[in-house]
Amino acid sequence: MKCVWIITLAFGICISLCDGSCFHSEPKLELDSNGIPIIPTTCVEKDGTRHDLETTWVSNCMDCSCGTDGSLSCCTNFPTPAGYDKENCKAVFDKNSCSYTVVKKDDPNKACEVTIYVG
Repeated sequence: MKCVWIITLAFGICISLCDGSCFHSEPKLELDSNGIPIIPTTCVEKDGTRHDLETTWVSNCMDCSCGTDGSLSCCTNFPTPAGYDKENCKAVFDKNSCSYTVVKKDDPNKACEVTIYVG
């Protein structure tokens, strides 16, 4: 019984650590000239970019998808360092590679050890 409890606890911790940052948005309801709802044919990003239904793409280091109903879902596609010496080191995000490096605050040319990543 103790083993089952330990496994359950470890699984719960793993799930909470692996939950990346995501957002979901429903399509904006548009009406035709008669006031009848128009069925969405695309998903629209905040910047106005349109994507066909049932497609996936990468935008700003996020994996995004357009549902069959025009709903938009995006989740981060990179792990975030969490286990490192935050007093002496800092995490630096590179938008080009969609990844973090953790370096010494006083010498950014030296890497720091990271023991835990989340996301």
